[in-house]
Amino acid sequence: MNRSYSELVPLRTSSRNPPLFCVHDGIFQQMAAALQVDQSLYGLRPINLHTTSVSVEQLAASHVENIRMLQPRGPYRIIGYSFGGMVAYEMATLLANKGEVVALLALVDTLNPSFRSDLSPAELVKFRKTYLADRIRKYIGNLRRGRIESIGADATRFIANKVKPVAWKITKRVYQALDRPLPNRSDAVIFKEMIESYTPKEYRGHLVLFRVKKAMGGGTEFDDDISLGWSKYVKDGVDIQFVEGGHETVMHMPYVLSLASKLEPYLADIGRAS
Repeated sequence: MNRSYSELVPLRTSSRNPPLFCVHDGIFQQMAAALQVDQSLYGLRPINLHTTSVSVEQLAASHVENIRMLQPRGPYRIIGYSFGGMVAYEMATLLANKGEVVALLALVDTLNPSFRSDLSPAELVKFRKTYLADRIRKYIGNLRRGRIESIGADATRFIANKVKPVAWKITKRVYQALDRPLPNRSDAVIFKEMIESYTPKEYRGHLVLFRVKKAMGGGTEFDDDISLGWSKYVKDGVDIQFVEGGHETVMHMPYVLSLASKLEPYLADIGRAS
């Protein structure tokens, strides 16, 4: 790992309470400003993923090394949003396995990457039927209301999610055949590859999941497991808090105010206990 590339970014400094580490830094800036409790926050930014091939486990290990430079011992507080939530989970797992105390592990609308593979055949069939029925209702509703732009945006997002990984594989083969250095991949392709290769391990601790009503920008397909698959992996249970907004808006004003208000009691309780 290139140590000249700083992974820790101060978002808000305070003289009280051990810091809250946020994965990753840019998306947590508005939440840092919205919090009403006296709390230091440090963002973690990923190493340069465009030039370095890295797994979720490697990224988490690098982040753990960085936060321990600032805070050598626990209790640690870690929060991650979406893909960053997976990295935060792996960080907490690493710390717990080292015998460190993780006072707070919080995920914001993060789906367990093993969610679908952990479903039974019957559960998977139900999940797919629910997903399809929900999307059909959504598209028909947009069509009836004349929301052509919404239909177009959904179609573009669907195509991009399917085409980008395939396009990268083709590009990679062409550049390798020509013996030329590979171009930078998009963040979407990088994160998708990292997610698909990551299998969470059991976490010997407690998890707080902040999730929106329609998790991961989806619909009702996650209603049968509101923990988004995490309850099967977390030994001491999952505390689920519903917050305002959607997957794309939960970290932005005004919706982030809901997240901040739901997070504050956990930080205050930890502060009194520290």
